[in-house]
Amino acid sequence: MYLIFHNIMFLSLLSLSLSLISIAPPPPPPPPPEVVFLYHQISWLLAKRIMELNFLSRALSSFILVLTILASFSSSSFISDGVFEPQNLAIGRNLLQTRKACPVNFEFMNYTIITSLCKGPKFPAKECCGAFKDFACPYADDLNDLSNDCATTMFSYINLYGKYPPGLFANQCQEGKEGLECPATSPTSASDVNAATTTAASSRLWLAASAAFLVFVKLL
Repeated sequence: MYLIFHNIMFLSLLSLSLSLISIAPPPPPPPPPEVVFLYHQISWLLAKRIMELNFLSRALSSFILVLTILASFSSSSFISDGVFEPQNLAIGRNLLQTRKACPVNFEFMNYTIITSLCKGPKFPAKECCGAFKDFACPYADDLNDLSNDCATTMFSYINLYGKYPPGLFANQCQEGKEGLECPATSPTSASDVNAATTTAASSRLWLAASAAFLVFVKLL
């Protein structure tokens, strides 16, 4: 009796297993070769574009770092003694050269930063030289370039508004071999700086940054 019951249970389980196997869905057919080829092509293109973007991102980061370094050193930290040379000596030295127009517009600047502190009849050297550096240091690059007329133009307006004797700043403002040392940040007001024409150095930096941005957009 036990054997009969055991056989019946075994046959029932076997029948149930076979029915479950027959109910299970068949495996999906493999995709067509065209689909497989297209999948691999898309994967390859995506991987290539990711590599290009990674390379471009590293290149752009390096370029921005170089621009930052250049910008930090783009302004001179000294005003050369050559700025104070008499105009006739400068003309004699550059007799065969035509002086370029100054890229900074000194005509409409606010000279009270000098005239309010550097006053006669004593013209105290500390106040006069300090005020002169506060005014002139933002334009040190252009003033040190003796191939233009920036220094001559600036001193003509300084002497016009301050009624200073000739050679006042050349005689009083002497600090070292490199000239007058400029502070890290000049206190000249932003309105005065904006009144000047953008210098050639900063123009080159902006052009380089714009070109890099255009290349980046084009490659996206």
